[in-house]
Amino acid sequence: MFVVSCKFDEYPFILLTLTLQTTYAAPLSLLAQTRQAERDQDEFRSCRERSEPMDASLNYLARELATVRLAVVEGPDARRWSG
Repeated sequence: MFVVSCKFDEYPFILLTLTLQTTYAAPLSLLAQTRQAERDQDEFRSCRERSEPMDASLNYLARELATVRLAVVEGPDARRWSG
């Protein structure tokens, strides 16, 4: 009986396998990143749309508070000088 011992070189085949996996995985990774970026943009837009009315309300309240402060500060002085 004749037995042939043949050992193949594992290194290039492992490298080839990893290269093929990377070839398939890279486009999927880029696609996932693109979809996540689109979701982030949509979330940013909806957040901005919700915050614009709140900003207007806060600006209104800040103006009203400034008016009250001026009335409180100028109120006693105005009465003292007029009377």
